[in-house]
This record gives sequence, C-alpha cells and structure tokens, in this order.
Amino acid sequence: MRGEWSTKMWDIASQTKIKLAILRKYLGAWATILKVQKILYYVDGFAGPGWLWNPRAGEKVFGSPVQPIQLYLDHRFDKGWDYELRLVNIEKKKTYFEQLEKETSEYKKKGVKIRNIRGEFLDKLEDILSEISQYHTFLFIDPFGISGIEFSELEAVLVRQNTEILLNFNYDGLQRCIGDLKKIRVRDPKMRAKAQSTIDRVCKLLNITEQELEQTVTSSGISKYKQISLLKKYRDNLWKYKTYVYPLPINFPGTERTFYYLIFMTENIIALKIMKDVMKKAKKMEKGEQLFLPLPEIDIDALRKRLFELYAGKSIAVKEIYKDWLPKVSIIDGEDYLSRDIDKALNSMAKDSDIPVTKDAGEAPWNPIYRFGRL
Repeated sequence: MRGEWSTKMWDIASQTKIKLAILRKYLGAWATILKVQKILYYVDGFAGPGWLWNPRAGEKVFGSPVQPIQLYLDHRFDKGWDYELRLVNIEKKKTYFEQLEKETSEYKKKGVKIRNIRGEFLDKLEDILSEISQYHTFLFIDPFGISGIEFSELEAVLVRQNTEILLNFNYDGLQRCIGDLKKIRVRDPKMRAKAQSTIDRVCKLLNITEQELEQTVTSSGISKYKQISLLKKYRDNLWKYKTYVYPLPINFPGTERTFYYLIFMTENIIALKIMKDVMKKAKKMEKGEQLFLPLPEIDIDALRKRLFELYAGKSIAVKEIYKDWLPKVSIIDGEDYLSRDIDKALNSMAKDSDIPVTKDAGEAPWNPIYRFGRL
C-alpha cells in the first residue's frame, strides 16, 4: 500500500534505480575523503517528495533527498565519523513539498540539519549560495524536463569552488522541444509564438543563439550526430567553468535511444576517477537491461602503445596521466577509459622487460611515478 500520497509519476523505473545507486555510492566516497572538513553540504535542487514507489517489490524507495541522510547516519553511528552533513532540499510543488517535510521530520529529530525550501531552484539559488558559503558541497540537479536550469542562471554555481555537480540533462525532452524549429515559420500566429517560446527555452538551456541551434540541428544529419553535436556544445560551454565534465548516457530500457545524460562536473581529477568507477559498477546492477550506451572494449595493447608514444622520455605521476585520459567521452571522443584500464596498461608496461618503463613510489601509494625511457 502506498500510504497517503500516490502518483504513477513516481513509480521507480530502472533508470532511477541506477541514478540513485550512482548518487549514494559516489556520496559515500565523497564523504570518506572530505570528512576532515567537518561540515559538508548536500543540495538537492529538485527534491520531489522524498520517496518513490517500487511496484514490483510493493514498497517505497527513498529518493535523492533521503539517500544522503541514511548514508550520513550510517557514518555517524556505525563508523563514528564526526563530520556534519547539512542538507538543503528545494521543491516547488505543494503536495511534494508537504510529503518531503513529513519524510524528513524524523531525521530532524535525530539531529540531522535539514532545510526544506518550497520554491523554484533558480529563484532560491542566491539564498542557498549564501548559506553554504565556502563549504564543500555536492549539488544534485534533477529537473523534470529542460526548464529551471537555464545556463546563465547556473553560472553562479558553476564558478563556485569546492563544488561537485551531478546534473540530469534531459536529452529526450530537449529533442522533442527542438522539433518546434519547424513550426516557427507556420502561418498560425499562436502556434508560431508557442514554438518560439520553446526554442527560446532550449537556447537558454544550451547557452547558444537560435541561429547556432538551427545550424547545429540542420547540419548534423541523422539523429545520432545531432545528439553528439548538441551534447558537445553543452559540454564545451560547461568546460569554461569546470575542468572536468563527464556526460553519462542513460537509455530507455531495452533500446539504444538516449533518455537523458547524467553530467558530472568537478575541478578534481580524483573525483572524476571515482565517479566514473561508480558509474561503471552501477551499470552491472540491472542484469538484462541495457541502460547505458556501452563503453567500447578497451584494447590494452593499443593503449600501451599510445601511452608510450605520449610520455616517452618523461617521468610522470599517474594522477597527471589520469588528467589526460579520464575526461575522454565515448560518444564525443570515440574513446572512454576508466582508471583501471590505465592502471592495467601502465603496470603491464612496467613488468615488460622489452619496454623501458619503470614504476616508482610517489608522494602517496595511489599516485606512483612512471618513468618512460625511449626505444
């Protein structure tokens, strides 16, 4: 039984299971590294009611505003960690907000600092940024559709240091909106005005002009290339603010059609390393369902050759090597690597007597130095 609040919209889908798994696993690693900061913030820009319904199991599943709380309580009581997690949840819809308040009330009684705010995410952003100050923050932005995340409004978050961002980029919704490009020139003034309004929203989301949008869409040919072009434009704009931007495609179940991208943004290469590892492991959770566009099989021998060609005659720490290779994205760059792929190639080179590569201890065990000779 679903209790007092119910809607089909919140039935948990396979894509949502993956999204929540990624969120929880990454936050666990994030808090493990940053707990020395004593105070961490988690901000959920589109919080929803706090839970979703799993029709197969006949039970509710805690949503993105509650997952971090449970993780934090596990850390505090089971591991004895003394950092403080402060949560800020924003939700516009009255019924969802009331349910969110109810769902988080018991945690507040346990001393968890939770602030639920009713309203639009972007309208409340200035207030939120004032509260979180310079504290390390994880920001989850998961809107319904493409509204509420206009690029110019997000800049206040993108320029902020000590901030990791996980954003749901709704490509399916974007694709439907772009269809209105054809309607801008129709005779019906009402239809034309509605289409223009939709296109304006798309341009504000992507931070491009209408002319750039039309040129990108018309010159890209088939749908796959249109998708790559639009995603690349968006990533390139995000790159102006964040050093690392990694978009993970999530498909409609059983298809190769992209539903949305989870875009992770950070200034820290180790954060990117962890998130990519988490995303890969999350892919294995749903057997029989192809939720992700598959990463290509890695040819380790070819990777070894490319590594040696790039670094021959140099001594370089593995962290710096990660910076060259981990940001690559399959759908845009044609290649995509995890840290374990790079580690496997490097370690095999260091053990191969025919290749002049040695491995030395670096400043930390996880950051060894590889010294590349010349053939």
